[in-house]
Amino acid sequence: MDRLRMISEFSVPEKIVFGVDAVKRVGTEARRFNTGKKCLIITDPGVGRTDIIEKVRDPLMTEGFSVEIYDKILTEPTLRSVGETANYARGMKVDIVVGVGGGSSLDTAKAVGRAITNPGDLKKFLPIQEHPQDWSAPSVPVIGIPTTAGTGAELTKEAVIIIPEEKVKAWFDYCRPRVAIIDPLLSSGMPQRLTATTGLDALCHAVESALSRLAFPVTEALSLTSVRLAASNLRRATFQGDNLEARYNMALATMMEAFSDANCGLVEGHACGFVTGPFYKISHGVACGVALPYVMEHNLPVSVDMLATIAEAMGEETLGLSKREAAYKGILATRRLIQDIGLPTTLKEIEGASRSDIPQLVTIFMTNPWVKAAAAMVKRVVTKESITQLFEKQFDGTLGNP
Repeated sequence: MDRLRMISEFSVPEKIVFGVDAVKRVGTEARRFNTGKKCLIITDPGVGRTDIIEKVRDPLMTEGFSVEIYDKILTEPTLRSVGETANYARGMKVDIVVGVGGGSSLDTAKAVGRAITNPGDLKKFLPIQEHPQDWSAPSVPVIGIPTTAGTGAELTKEAVIIIPEEKVKAWFDYCRPRVAIIDPLLSSGMPQRLTATTGLDALCHAVESALSRLAFPVTEALSLTSVRLAASNLRRATFQGDNLEARYNMALATMMEAFSDANCGLVEGHACGFVTGPFYKISHGVACGVALPYVMEHNLPVSVDMLATIAEAMGEETLGLSKREAAYKGILATRRLIQDIGLPTTLKEIEGASRSDIPQLVTIFMTNPWVKAAAAMVKRVVTKESITQLFEKQFDGTLGNP
């Protein structure tokens, strides 16, 4: 593609409020919408048991909102669970939705905001089908407040779900929150493994969006800054949960990669994760993270310059090395980071995984329309042989040499 002739687009939420104690602004931001006063907070049971909910609810009540809390969100929301939440919200005649939590709560809140004004069977609104139902009625206002640093769901326009019978992830389009409130303090109580998995998801977004065929200088600058921040802070955030500097920097890393991937898309890593996550019932961050080093190597023939730059962003010394040698330093540094935060770097480490699964994983990758859409921004031509090799390397942990 001739980058000088490429037309690029860049879109972001209406407003982003970032910083320590930013959550105190939620009432002011909700009042600004000039809606009715019925507010629904959507969250998961874990967050629902913490004082985070009070920090969100109290400013809303101060501004005169009546607040209901729905805290039944699944770790990996399904089409059915989102539908149940939407029916609850429709029954309440909700005026404003506030999603609080990780990507699952935020994605559910985003879809519910749209579903309130677009009544009907949610499955008919999924975009990748022959005749999707119209989804264009404007959403009720949605505010996204993340308690993790990694998914970036408070900034993106897709609401990701699982369709269990297809063993694959899917998404609703055009669900971006009107306002994102990003308060690094809200992530300080995150468990160690959740910090690791969500932070790794942020790194995956940053690296993959840098490798996208639609990447352009603005998204690349955001991607590479996100890589630098994640590489230098994820270990500390994982093992020093109360380290405010690390939490702050991981929140920044997430915001930047979300700006990038929301505008230029991702590549094979998330497509692989969309297959292995539902197939093995593992978290999104783990599924995408397992794939990341091998996806980076997979892209060497088409993105060696960017991979060498990613190595530099990760803090690797590349002076005097060839582009390929530098790229491999970044690939190996990525795998080392994943190991350091205690997450698997191969599929064979996943409980229940077998090398005999590979043909089935490849078939899903090559034929499922959701996975094919997730891989739409790749530079390297997708073939059955290349994807088979990619899954084999993920399973065995095989990386080549510079």
